[in-house]
This record gives sequence, structure tokens and C-alpha cells, in this order.
Amino acid sequence: MKRLSTNLSNLKFTPFYLVSALPFTIMYRLSDAMAFMLYHVFKYRRKVVSQNLDKAFIGQDNEKIARSYYRHMCDIFFETIKCLTVSRRRILSKIDLTDADLLDEMYKNGKNIIIYAAHQGNWEWLVTLPLLTKYKVNAVYQPLSSPYFDSLLKTIRSRFGVNCIPSNKAHRSIAKSRYNKQPEIFIIIGDQCPRPKSTYHWTQFLNQETAFYSGSARLALKFDQTILYSFIEKVKRGKYSIHLQKIEEQTIEDISESYSNYLEKSIVQSPSTWLWSHRRWKLKREDNKAFSQAG
Repeated sequence: MKRLSTNLSNLKFTPFYLVSALPFTIMYRLSDAMAFMLYHVFKYRRKVVSQNLDKAFIGQDNEKIARSYYRHMCDIFFETIKCLTVSRRRILSKIDLTDADLLDEMYKNGKNIIIYAAHQGNWEWLVTLPLLTKYKVNAVYQPLSSPYFDSLLKTIRSRFGVNCIPSNKAHRSIAKSRYNKQPEIFIIIGDQCPRPKSTYHWTQFLNQETAFYSGSARLALKFDQTILYSFIEKVKRGKYSIHLQKIEEQTIEDISESYSNYLEKSIVQSPSTWLWSHRRWKLKREDNKAFSQAG
């Protein structure tokens, strides 16, 4: 009965299942067409992308990076949809976990982990981690305003065994993980622009003062979670490698600083694979001071 209910619920996603059933080669042709339309015709967030790149990479050929970014962004869209139907064998041929031994060792030692990820590479393909490790894998996410697309993303992200946790329940879930028999991984995206009321750390990042959420570092220290930074390298189109780097620091400020440094190196190494179409630097330190004084 439960399976029938699930199948009926998924019928509303039929258009996405039909697209997902297409071969990768055809999906990438559609991706190219979409990238052309978004960049040249609709000029989707072209101004935001251009402003972000000009701030980050002074004096470089940012138009070339921008065109490559739109192509990558559209690839992510189709690669994410592909997770609805792609076989485990097929997806495992397209993603490689270079530090599997690190996770194996930590699993044997019963260590719970926070993977401090970013909107870089194809972060959505981190949903394959249950296929690559013995860990129970959780993804902390911010629910979307649209119930339809929120449900679609949860369906995609949970297909290979990821447990999706709304951000407002992350604290309780991470706290409870200390008492569970099976070690757990919590994937947290840490590069969104913080809201004024949230806790964050200021640092120099890509040539400007930038605020980073510090809540993940606080949770890790409070509940004795090991922190790993993940760099998702785009080896070629449709092929990614997940690299994990242990963050050893023991204060909230140092953890946040280390994360921002690792992320900057990843972006410099592969500039077109970060999510440039968001307003990255809309929060200013002077705005924060004004908010604090008003409070």
C-alpha cells in the first residue's frame, strides 16, 4: 500500500521522469540549447553573474568564464533530473570518491561527520554517497517555497538512500546522532549568503569581505562531529570526483576561515563550476552594524 501511494505521488513528476529517461548524450544537447537561450536570449541573471565575476577575478576574461558557467549550470539541472531514473551502476561510473579510505577509517572508529559542502561542481550528486560508503547519509536543506519543487528535490535526493532534513531540524538530528549505533554523515551547504539574524564569520574571500555561516562549525564542536570539506572536481562533462579534506581547527572562527580558504582554492582551480548567479555579496559589514545597533 505504501509503495502504491509513493508511485501515485510520483505521477505528478511525470514530465521530469520523461526527461530523465533520455540518454545522457541527448540531455547534454538539451543542456547546450538551454545554456544558449539563457545566456544570449533571456540573459538570465547576466548582470549578477558579471558583477560577481568582476569582483572575484579582476582583470581576467570573465565573459569566457560566464559562458562556461551557464553551460555548467544547465548540465547540473539535467544531471540532477537524471537521478530520478539512472541506474546505480551507471551513476557509479560517473562519480568517484577519491578519499573512500578516509571514510572507511572514520566509520570503523565510530566518527560522525559533517561534510561542509558548497554550490560547486555538481553538489547534487553528493546524493550518491550512500552508494559509496557504509555511513548513514543525511542532507540538511532549506525547504523551497514551492511545495511541488520541494517535493521533487526530496524525491531526487532520497532515491539512493539520503535522508533529507529541513534546516530547522538539523540541530536536533545532529545531537541525536551521538547516541545512534550507526555513524552518520550530515551534508551541509555552507556558501549561501547569510541572513542578518544568523550567526556568521567575516573573512577576506575572493578579493572582498564576505560573511560565512558559522552555525555548522558551532554544531560540529558542540556535538563532537568531524568536519570534512568536499571539493567536487569536474573531470569532464558528466564525470566528477569527490575530494574530501579534513578540517582540523578547533574554534568556530578557525573552522570558518579554513572552509572559506578551501572553497576559494576550489573556485580558483575551477572558476566556472561555482554558482555565480546568486547575489553572493549582498550582505555588507556596515549593514550588519546597522542591524545590530537597531536590535
